[in-house]
Amino acid sequence: MSMLHNMSSLNQLEPCHILRPLGYYLVFLWFAGTSLNGSILYIFIRYKKLRQSSTNLFIGGLVLADFIGACFEIPLPAIALLGCRLESDDCSEYIIRFVLF
Repeated sequence: MSMLHNMSSLNQLEPCHILRPLGYYLVFLWFAGTSLNGSILYIFIRYKKLRQSSTNLFIGGLVLADFIGACFEIPLPAIALLGCRLESDDCSEYIIRFVLF
């Protein structure tokens, strides 16, 4: 059992005391991104006058894309970092690098 534990600790990229603050930071970014972009989307949908210019439509599209990114891209690495499960095996290393960067 201890050999398996030693093998898994060798595969881990960083110690837990480094990964957890990054996870908390990502949780803060997730909360800020979803709440602020959601409120801007609500205002954009609520007032029809804001949807009449092409510049405002462009900004609304950017806000929508950022909201979707905050909802789906940030929670996955945040959960992995909070659980200290950022390990480097063949498949997960490529997935985590793709999601984080």
